[in-house]
Amino acid sequence: MVIAVGAVMVVAPKTARAETWSGTGSMNKYTITLSPNSYTPGGSKTLTIDSSTAAFYGVYAYISTYSGGKDTEILYAFRDIKSVQLPESYEGKYLTLVNQGNIIASVQLIYDNTPPTISGAGQNTSSWATSKTISATVADSGIGVDRVFWSTSSGATSGTSMSRTSGSTASGVYTSGSLTSAGTYYIVAYDKGNNRSQTSVSVTNIDRTGPTVSGGKQDTTDWATETTISATAADSQSGVSQVIWSTSSSATSGNAMTRTSGSAASGVYTSTGKITANGTYYIRAKDALGNWGTAQKVVVDKIDDKAPVIVNVAIDPPDGFVGSRWVKAEITDAGIGVDDARVFLTTNVDETDETKGLLLTKDADGKYSIEMAVEGTYYIVAYDKLGNRTRSSAIVIKDLDGDPPVMTKIQCRNTSKGFEVSFMLEDAYTGVDNNTVKYGADPAGPGTAAIAYNSLKNEYSFILPADGTDYWIFASDKAGNAMVPVQVPRLWLPHVTDTGVYTNDGETGEDIKDGEVGIETYGYIGEIPKTGVDIDGDGTVDAIAPESDIIDVTVPMSVMMYASWDNFSEKKNFVAPSSLVVNNNLTAPVKVEITGFEPESPAGTINLAPMDAVKDDSDIGVLVKPAGSGGAVTFLPTDITAVSESSPLVIGTLNGGEGMFYTFEGDYGKGLVQYHKNEQLVCKSVFRFSRG
Repeated sequence: MVIAVGAVMVVAPKTARAETWSGTGSMNKYTITLSPNSYTPGGSKTLTIDSSTAAFYGVYAYISTYSGGKDTEILYAFRDIKSVQLPESYEGKYLTLVNQGNIIASVQLIYDNTPPTISGAGQNTSSWATSKTISATVADSGIGVDRVFWSTSSGATSGTSMSRTSGSTASGVYTSGSLTSAGTYYIVAYDKGNNRSQTSVSVTNIDRTGPTVSGGKQDTTDWATETTISATAADSQSGVSQVIWSTSSSATSGNAMTRTSGSAASGVYTSTGKITANGTYYIRAKDALGNWGTAQKVVVDKIDDKAPVIVNVAIDPPDGFVGSRWVKAEITDAGIGVDDARVFLTTNVDETDETKGLLLTKDADGKYSIEMAVEGTYYIVAYDKLGNRTRSSAIVIKDLDGDPPVMTKIQCRNTSKGFEVSFMLEDAYTGVDNNTVKYGADPAGPGTAAIAYNSLKNEYSFILPADGTDYWIFASDKAGNAMVPVQVPRLWLPHVTDTGVYTNDGETGEDIKDGEVGIETYGYIGEIPKTGVDIDGDGTVDAIAPESDIIDVTVPMSVMMYASWDNFSEKKNFVAPSSLVVNNNLTAPVKVEITGFEPESPAGTINLAPMDAVKDDSDIGVLVKPAGSGGAVTFLPTDITAVSESSPLVIGTLNGGEGMFYTFEGDYGKGLVQYHKNEQLVCKSVFRFSRG
């Protein structure tokens, strides 16, 4: 510090090693130095004057008891000497310098050799913390504390200042700022006399590092619809307080994880909520002080939340009429795989129950297929083994013809050319392939002889060879559907007694001439359905198979006979035509019953009457000729007056391969057919076949 000449000032304490005053006297310039300075400890102080001449006059030094005092004699006059020693006996006195009567400076002489005391040094807490402070009480009974600081080096003369938080320079508490590292710290104090003290403080339990996370993994190695993830979180300092998982590596909030084993120092944590999607997840932990550690990445790739994929759906053949079409598709699943037992075809777009659909078959090439013979709009539904469902777009199956032609109105007439067999064939879709309509002697087919087709009548016909061989009729539609071969019925045509000769030229009804008998036979070949069958196409059921029975018969069902007479008074006895019933089932007998009569005449109701009774217009008599009876005729009981569904007329029982004749016989006034007032009476009987 420089003080101008003539100024009067008490020098404040300072840390310089010397105090200097300079000025200009009446004779010369000068510089005066006190070293050490007035506040520096030491055994003595040297007062020195430096001038530009060998001798200097006018500067005097006084030692007094008060500042600026000149109450003592002149101690030193700097005439011939340029320096002087000031002993410790001047402790507390004031040195006053005067230049030609003007006070240059007046300073108190302090001789303080005692450093400050440092006590109670320590950290603010021994618990774990992210930062600490250190503090100590610093006191100086001398001139007072000048400065306090901390350093990590012992013996440091400078460092980071500590603030006085209470007390005074004589005795006060000094506290550091935040310390973020553990270790040994040194507290250093200086008093105003530059005396130095030092003490050490050990700072412990500072935790600024988050927990470590290791061993992160997904908790399933097999395919699943959901999973958990887990990891080990460890913190050897303040301990783990929270573990979360999220999709961000820097997240500080997320889905909770629960410690399933271990402790806060090191434990295994598992996600609480389920993870339902594949992806990259991060597990992160926080310690008790809020320090977050580095996240660990966990890849989840075993979640199968995707349904199978259905591609390349094809219909084979794609177009044209066919009996059936194949539906084929490629079905894959990138996850657990397709559940082959739950790949099905359905008409319900929302169907989930495979038992209500049609299962597809997995072929050798890995594709799935099914053959369909029913038209409609379908959907493929496929599941994987975890129940993920998918379905295809609509699949339209059309132009199917899986039904073979149906034969109707089969007839056999005795013509001049021989026995003519005629029938009709119906096919609702592709139509009959006339090139396949043939007959032959081998029931396994195919037929060998062509059958003529009359397009005007829509009728097929051929002359049955007179060789006594059994023949079968074959036919297919244009889609290749073949009907079951039909055996050609063999008929026994009527004959007459010696009371008259009658011919049969195949005419029926009103076309019969006098002296002729016309026969029209309707037949049904094959298995009789349980719902019954309308043999002659008139809208009524002619044969019924009970629900509990399986019937296999070949039978012309009924015979209509037409006859004409010119003279009603003349008796014309004749034998009505007979038909053969054959049981094709060689292991089960068949019972044959008449359950009713269908009138086709003005007479209306037809009643069953005894054979020897005179019959009215609506009465008939019936007799039968059983198979194997050697030609013996059995008359029906005379007490039968009617037949019905519940009261059938039992004709007999056929064993396998046997045949039974049934016939109606009578004369004028008694027979099956009689004329009354020139009106024709015609009836047909309704038969039932069942297990014998």
